[in-house]
Amino acid sequence: MQIRKEIKIQDIQKAITGNGWAFGNEILYEMCRKNPKHKNSDVVVGKVWLIGRSYAAAIERRKNASEINSGDDFYFNVVAPKFLQIGEELDNRIDDLKKCDSITKDNLNIARRKKEDKLNEFDIDARAQNMKICVDYVFEYFNNYLNITEAEEKTVLHNEKLEKYRKQLMEYDPEVREWVVGNYNEYGKQIHKYIGNILKENEFFFLYNTESEFRNASYDCYSQLIKRLPFLKDQTEMLFLFIKDYHRVESEQRFNFGIPSITEEITDWIDKTWPKYQVNLLAFAYSWINSFYDNEDVWPSSHRKKSQ
Repeated sequence: MQIRKEIKIQDIQKAITGNGWAFGNEILYEMCRKNPKHKNSDVVVGKVWLIGRSYAAAIERRKNASEINSGDDFYFNVVAPKFLQIGEELDNRIDDLKKCDSITKDNLNIARRKKEDKLNEFDIDARAQNMKICVDYVFEYFNNYLNITEAEEKTVLHNEKLEKYRKQLMEYDPEVREWVVGNYNEYGKQIHKYIGNILKENEFFFLYNTESEFRNASYDCYSQLIKRLPFLKDQTEMLFLFIKDYHRVESEQRFNFGIPSITEEITDWIDKTWPKYQVNLLAFAYSWINSFYDNEDVWPSSHRKKSQ
């Protein structure tokens, strides 16, 4: 079975660039260094499972998932056999890369082609033929690998959209953020908006501070969203974690507007409630006022004024 995915220099440069995730990434790298080959089902499944879950890209959440070969069966009945089919070729390509002192655009492509053509550039008798083959390599490189296709342009635009979306969620916990972005990447849905709209209907949400309250809120959200967003099935725990983090983020943002000066006693009450209970009374008041203002049916009839 041929490996059809072509690795580009940009992919590798991006992978080795240092960032705030270096410590967590190093744990995964160490796992792969100690278990580099793809000849054992347990090793293959372990690497795919842990790496997929770490980057919110678990392949069991694929679009065409079905009840057949779902869960653990999917990894051992589908993933492992496919990897084992290409395992030898994949391992050989990785071994070839280890021979390079540095990674360049040239040796990514040429090392592979030299192996496929069994070319020995040190064979004097085949000098003329080898020169022609190497010239073909160069033409192939410029024609195929420097040409940005329409598909690649779409990929770049898609990645830019993902990064823009990720920046909108920078105040969220990294695990929660990548879960939301991963669902947007796979299903094209900005689920934080769907969830936020439901939570806005709960006038007491910003007074919540216990696990059971957030858990009940997640059950309510799930029941309202599952028909529109069926991919949330088996993602209830991440939905729960998102709702908890949404409460924190939205509550903290309300402090940015400042505390209105009513009385010193009220200000002191607001200040002490947040660190003790993780409840922002300003967030609750702001949400409740907006809900009350938008719902004229709950206004006392004696205080309603007819529009002119």
